[in-house]
Amino acid sequence: MSIINEPSVKSLYIEMLFNGNRLSSGTAFIINSKKGHLLITNRHNVTGRSQIDGSPLHESCGVPNEIRIFHNKKEQLGVWIPKIQDLYLDKYSMENFLWLQNQIG
Repeated sequence: MSIINEPSVKSLYIEMLFNGNRLSSGTAFIINSKKGHLLITNRHNVTGRSQIDGSPLHESCGVPNEIRIFHNKKEQLGVWIPKIQDLYLDKYSMENFLWLQNQIG
């Protein structure tokens, strides 16, 4: 019988969406902080833009305004619960983003 170590199932599959249309996919994980649970992922996932030159990553030039997070269902390994979260306070104007950015360097 195989034993699955808990850390190997903590990575979460995510999809970046524009008004419900899938632009891309990636991974993330959740940490506990003083501010509550935080989703950690790479910046290009939430901005939809290249880290090198700022160009759009999707061929349609779409920028995500929602993120679908596939959470692990408690005590049911291999079962996921998808939840969509807005990335902006007003997802139609795409101003006032709801995510935090770590400034490195």
